[in-house]
Amino acid sequence: MSNLELDDKLADYAFGNMSETESKAFAAALQHDPDLAAEYATVWQPVIAALPLAAAPVQLPAMMRQRVLEAALQSEPAAVVLPRSAQAGGTVAPQMQAATLQPTAPTPPLAPRPSPANSVGAAPVRPPLNGFPAVNPWRRLVVLFSRPQLALSSMALMLIVSLVSVSWAVSLNAQHESDMAHINQQQAAINALITDRNAHMVALQPTDNWKAGYGRAVYDPNQSAVYVILSGPPPKTAMDCQLWGMKKGQATSIAVFTMNGWSASYMAHAPANLKSYDGLMLTWEKPGGATQPDPHWIMLEGPVQNN
Repeated sequence: MSNLELDDKLADYAFGNMSETESKAFAAALQHDPDLAAEYATVWQPVIAALPLAAAPVQLPAMMRQRVLEAALQSEPAAVVLPRSAQAGGTVAPQMQAATLQPTAPTPPLAPRPSPANSVGAAPVRPPLNGFPAVNPWRRLVVLFSRPQLALSSMALMLIVSLVSVSWAVSLNAQHESDMAHINQQQAAINALITDRNAHMVALQPTDNWKAGYGRAVYDPNQSAVYVILSGPPPKTAMDCQLWGMKKGQATSIAVFTMNGWSASYMAHAPANLKSYDGLMLTWEKPGGATQPDPHWIMLEGPVQNN
């Protein structure tokens, strides 16, 4: 189908000159041909929309006709989209000429907006940042220091914030150094105990209260240091582990520590050398420990070897 025939089909479809069958077939063709649909939307639909606005021809006065023609000559011509048949050298339909070649009234030019950058000695205008107009920071300082009370309050607030920040940083640094020193000290004590030729490693046997657990104790009988290693299910309620030194049925508290999860290790120091005790015992106690062991919460027991 040639361009001229296609334009005739478009015109017939636009003005309703097709039968119902032809109209449905052409509508389906518009849905499957984007170029044809675009031409219909940009060329023929505006013509159909402008037809209700058309009026009967009126003979204008000669003076009015002259003024309209002068205004049309002074204004810039508007872009006109022509059908493909007209672009290929064909003729334009009369309805198209009436809808696209009407003269328009001239638009007066807008007065140029004065720019601060055009004035002599003016600073260039900074572009807005993220949609917000740029503000000169020096202007903020001038506004701030033009009010002495506001300036003093702002300076005092800044000084307080700075002091708090510095104090917090110093406190964190001191706490970190203290923790690292404690860890290094504990690690050095453990290494010294493990490499001691007189050190013993004894098994701590579980009781009926903690059948799934087990433990080990490393110590030198001639020293007060004892390294305890535990593994087993933790209690269902919040409770601490407490290590006891046993001597003829009397218990002496050595250390209280927390078992996080299923395992724990702790470096403790007894009030006396380990050889002064007959055995070691571990119990579950309330947070913070107890003065005497609870017989219902004995976890592990083991003897102290003195030789």
